[in-house]
Amino acid sequence: MKHTRIEQHIDDKISTKLNSGDLTLSEINDHLIESSEKFSTRSDFMDVSKFDLLSNWKNVHIKKRYTTFYVIHSRKRNKDIEWLMQNKDRFPNLSDGILFKLIKFKEKIK
Repeated sequence: MKHTRIEQHIDDKISTKLNSGDLTLSEINDHLIESSEKFSTRSDFMDVSKFDLLSNWKNVHIKKRYTTFYVIHSRKRNKDIEWLMQNKDRFPNLSDGILFKLIKFKEKIK
C-alpha cells in the first residue's frame, strides 16, 4: 500500500465528518488524537521521521509502514485542525470543510 492511500483514507474520513456536520472540529481532533495514540502503542509502531520512513518504504514491513505512517499523518492533521480551530474566525464566510480542502490544496502546491 502506498503512503498516499493512507493519507487519502485519513483525509477522506475528516472531510466526510466535516461536510456531514456530524462532528465539530474539536470532536474530530479528539478522535485523531485517540486513534494516533492507539496506533502508537502498537508493537508495529516505529518512532521515525516521515522522511526516514519514506526513504526506506520498501524495506520496512507492511504493518510497520502502515502503523507508523498512520500515526505520522494523523498527528499532522491534528496540528492542522488545531490551527483551524484557532483561526476559524479569520475566515467567517468559509465552512470547516472548505477550510480543510484549502489546507490540502496548499500541500499539493508546495
